[in-house]
Amino acid sequence: INAEYMGEYMGLQSVSTIPAGFPRKLNTCSGLMLDPSGELLGVANRGHDSIALYRVNHAAGAVGQLSLLQINHTGGREPRHFAWDATGQFLLACNQNSDELALMRVDRNSGAAVVVQTVRAPSCNFVLPCPPSA
Repeated sequence: INAEYMGEYMGLQSVSTIPAGFPRKLNTCSGLMLDPSGELLGVANRGHDSIALYRVNHAAGAVGQLSLLQINHTGGREPRHFAWDATGQFLLACNQNSDELALMRVDRNSGAAVVVQTVRAPSCNFVLPCPPSA
């Protein structure tokens, strides 16, 4: 957001976060978050149990336009919250209704994200990655 801009905001684009065949009424989005570089946007889907990853366009004339890369299942139910690690190579997803925290490795080119580890975390609803200690 440009702090100097004092006009009205208007929508630039509308994108779906779930596959076309999945019933929209069975899904709600729980959050969205840019990766540390500002190149990828993730959106968590409760109902579809996934995180959709988009590339953010930074080219003149199309700044902020999103391109869907991939919709990735989180390996659990109801991803309530998620966060990127400092490198933008991993996502941590709180799967609230399956009581687990999932670590997902992200391919930054394709947007594919696979669960590489899960940890029991009863009613997990928020995660904040800590930077590695020196």
